[in-house]
Amino acid sequence: MNLHHIPFLAGLDDASANAIAANMISLAIPGGRQLFAQGEEGDGLYTLISGSIGISTRDPLTNAVHRIARLHPPETIGEMALLSAAPRSATATALRDSHVLRLTRTAFEAV
Repeated sequence: MNLHHIPFLAGLDDASANAIAANMISLAIPGGRQLFAQGEEGDGLYTLISGSIGISTRDPLTNAVHRIARLHPPETIGEMALLSAAPRSATATALRDSHVLRLTRTAFEAV
């Protein structure tokens, strides 16, 4: 895989991109399973390699779900989790079987 096709690695030199990529964990996410939920602690980001991810929020007053986006490869999800310990602002759900690369905040900080 060409690492420079991953949006958040695109502007980095090869050594930096390779160092970050070496710390990414490959995960298979079955369709229907959540990657993370609104309100959870943000502890890492995900880069979509294949499949499709839906982003939604739940209104705390009405409990209504609002669909915000449908992501396709090679989009990155949850990048704010690398910079802030703030809770997730939305829920990310695999809309079909998907493959993602996960980078934890701890691994990012170590690089």
